[in-house]
Amino acid sequence: MTTPKKQHELNSLVLVYQGPLLYEAKVLKTYNPSTKITKMHIKKTNEITSTNTMDTKFPNDLKNEFCYKVHYMGWKDKWDEWVSGDRVLEVNSESKLLMRSLKNEQREKQRLTSLELKKDANSNNNNNNNGVSSPLGNAVGGVNGSSNGAASTSFDDSGVGKSNGTSTTTASTTGKGVKRSGNASGGDVNPKRHQKESGSDIVKIKVPDEVKYMLIDDWEFITKDHRVVKLPCEVNVDLLLARFETYYEKEKEKEKKEIALDNMSELIGNVRLYFNKAIGSILLYRHERIQYKTTLTKYKGIDPSEIYGVQHLLRLLSILPNLVVSSGIDLQSRQLVKVFLEVFYEWIVVENYCKKINVDVDYDNCLPGY
Repeated sequence: MTTPKKQHELNSLVLVYQGPLLYEAKVLKTYNPSTKITKMHIKKTNEITSTNTMDTKFPNDLKNEFCYKVHYMGWKDKWDEWVSGDRVLEVNSESKLLMRSLKNEQREKQRLTSLELKKDANSNNNNNNNGVSSPLGNAVGGVNGSSNGAASTSFDDSGVGKSNGTSTTTASTTGKGVKRSGNASGGDVNPKRHQKESGSDIVKIKVPDEVKYMLIDDWEFITKDHRVVKLPCEVNVDLLLARFETYYEKEKEKEKKEIALDNMSELIGNVRLYFNKAIGSILLYRHERIQYKTTLTKYKGIDPSEIYGVQHLLRLLSILPNLVVSSGIDLQSRQLVKVFLEVFYEWIVVENYCKKINVDVDYDNCLPGY
């Protein structure tokens, strides 16, 4: 049983750790493990009441800790949650300075990741035999905090994907999670029609509901249930991309010209490169970062795309339109990425990969060190 040195009052403003960052929040309830009493403030009567009845959504792993139910300022009530006392800080000059410092450190980390990805992409483009630049490779410069004013997108425990900046894509996941809404269709995949669209519309992707729901479930398994994806995945990213490429070639042979892309193999290769460079910096939640370090040590010399699976690939694809639109690449390259995403989403839904994920089979409980 742990009791924090500083106990925060009901209705007080605090700072709460979410992943590597701090967020402003308000204390709604407190729970004392020694008395098993939960205290809360009633707005209508302006009174503080106590009860020994546990919240239905109270996390089991916090029953022996002094903890708080908090509301994140500026977020909807559905993101209210119970947090342990060691994640809560008093609002003062020192904690505010720490919050700004953590945010700046995260931006710098994202900037360095962007530079590394861009360097590798440029190297890859220079090695192309036909001298044609890679449509996805050119977009690498748009990852998280690049110097060209790109939108910054990353994953943390507060949501499926957090986007800082603006983007015209409907495929990106912004804020604390994704709404379960939208058209489930894969959308039009005719490149000729896409060429007539304006630059602001070119990266609007209709993400199938199956993909959205899987991303939400994946987020809940990890951040709410404290699970991690069981590694290595039976169907890894390399295998998924290889199967998709085989499918695409068969469809191309059937003369389905509306989805014909001459450089699809090159684009798929760059998705793989992109994934291997981005996995450790922008695609993992807090619990998974520790697992990532141990996995790299255990499987030294093996690319992450041979270890991680469909959940992680879909995380990348869900934020890829944001990265593309912010990179400043040409209109034709944007269209190629758009068509790739729509055809890939259509394929992965037909193959039922989103519905094959089982929390008891594909996820492990976090180790104590996580």
